[in-house]
Formats: sequence, structure tokens, C-alpha cells
Amino acid sequence: MELHVSYTSSEEPCPGQAAVCLIRFGTPEPAADRALFCIDTHLPAVPADAALAEQIRFAEGALLSGGTDGAVSYLHSPHWLLAQIHVPLDQAADVAAITEQAYLELFSAQHALGFPHVARLWNYLPDINCGQGDAEVYKQFCWGRHRAFSRLAIAPAQFPAASALGRQDGGLLVYMLAAAEPCIHIENPLQTSAYCYPREYGPASPSFARASLAGDTLFISGTASILNAQSYHQGDLVKQAELSCQNIQRVIEQAQLQTAATFTLRLAKVYLRSGADRAQVQHLLPAWLGPECALLWLEADICRAELLIEIEGIAVRD
Repeated sequence: MELHVSYTSSEEPCPGQAAVCLIRFGTPEPAADRALFCIDTHLPAVPADAALAEQIRFAEGALLSGGTDGAVSYLHSPHWLLAQIHVPLDQAADVAAITEQAYLELFSAQHALGFPHVARLWNYLPDINCGQGDAEVYKQFCWGRHRAFSRLAIAPAQFPAASALGRQDGGLLVYMLAAAEPCIHIENPLQTSAYCYPREYGPASPSFARASLAGDTLFISGTASILNAQSYHQGDLVKQAELSCQNIQRVIEQAQLQTAATFTLRLAKVYLRSGADRAQVQHLLPAWLGPECALLWLEADICRAELLIEIEGIAVRD
């Protein structure tokens, strides 16, 4: 189940061979001549004029197959599936219903293609903090995802790692990485499992694990300044960043306890509510996340309005 993930400027060629898959941020350059599969997030890079990409390569020589299934497009090797669905979403939309239908379509394609184990989900949608109470866009997104998982009979123990971030436009984008082999899902002992959050966080708790291990790759969910279920250090970016990094390290430690293996954090996406805040934390994160961790900086709205930063990561088994 070999998988290679790296970050680069989108105009740079993938070291050693052409990129198989590109997830593009900022204002990407055309890449059709060197990528078999592209996902355009429409998420701003930091700095604003950057063109960044996450590159995914499968095992060398792997037989690849791609295509579409309704609104879902995909590329897969014998062991991995990368699939995406993009749905228009405006201010008058029923976010829960649209999310539910998008998930049902994405998971239908996943099962039809023979990859029963979801390792990672990414969700980007506009106006994530808009609306009051249960009508907030993020809470409605969680409600729609929950309804889809219920219809698909996906139990909390099977929830994969995930992130959900806000962007300015572009509708709802959901993309997944699924595997042919089973995954191990990891929780943080100092955080309430997201799927057990109390009612105050919406009509349905967020349906994701803190991390998922697929093969030798540990996918760490979007991680913020949260202990138990509460947000900490409101208004203090540096302290929020520090606690977020501590939570990532706790998840890695928990994965090591569950597997009797060691992992090194290699990649991290840093989502900032304001890209101008990068200068406050860019010299601190390497010490907190480790010198071997490459960083990709993005501007996005975080799922809770009081949070200023969220970090997701990829660690690999040593």
C-alpha cells in the first residue's frame, strides 16, 4: 500500500516522475500535461500570490484507472482510490440536504469501485460560520454528513479522519482517499471524540476520527485548540497554535501505543483564518511539529468562529 505525498509549488515537476494526482491551492498553473488527476480547492494560499499543490503518487509501476461515476470523478491504483465530488452551494441552499446527497454519491462510487475503507475525507465549503444556532452552515453540513452516514450504516468506530474548512466561493467540494485494506482509527485521550460532542455543538456531532492509519500512513484530522469539547485560548493565535500542535503530538503518541510502531510527522497543512497572521507563528511551528515536517500555509475559515488556526498532518511509520 505504498503512497507518496509531498508539497510543492504547482509549477514545479514532481521529483523523479510526473505527478499522478494534484490537489491545488491558490491560483494554480495548468497541469494537465503532468497530472492524471487534479482537484482544485479554490482555497487561497499564503502568501496570496502563491500557487501551491499537494502531490500524491502511488506505488511505482502501479496499474492506474480513472473515470467518472455520475458527479464523482476518480483515479485509483490496486490499493488506493482518490475521488471527488463538487456541488454548487449558494446562500439559499439546503446545506444539510446537499451534503447528504453528495456523500451518498461519493460513497456509492467508492463501494462500486471496490475500496471499502475510507482513510481520509476533506471538505471545503463557503460561509462555514454563517448562520445562527443550528442554522450555522457548519452545523448543517455536519447534520447532512451524519444523515448520510446513518443511511450508509457507517458506525462511529468506522468514521475516518477528516477536515472541514470554509472558503469564499466554489460550492461544496468533498474528496476522499480510500483503501482496499482496513484502517485503524485513532482518538485523542484529552479530547472528547468529535462524534460524542454535546448537543450545544449542533443537531449532529461531527462525524470523524482524530486520525486514521492506512498502511504506513497516519492521516491526522484537522486539529485545533480544543480540549475535551471546548475551545481554548480565544483571541490568542500563538497559544491556539501551540495547543493544536500538542494535540497532534498526542494523536501520534496514541497511534504509537495502539500499533507498537513509531511515526514521524512529515507534512502539515496550516489553515489560518487570516493569512496575515502567518508571521506570528511561522517560526514556532517547526519546533512544535518537528524539523522533518514540511508546512503548507493556507487561508481558510475554521469550523468554530472563535478559532484562528487549524492544522492537519500526515505522519509515516518509521
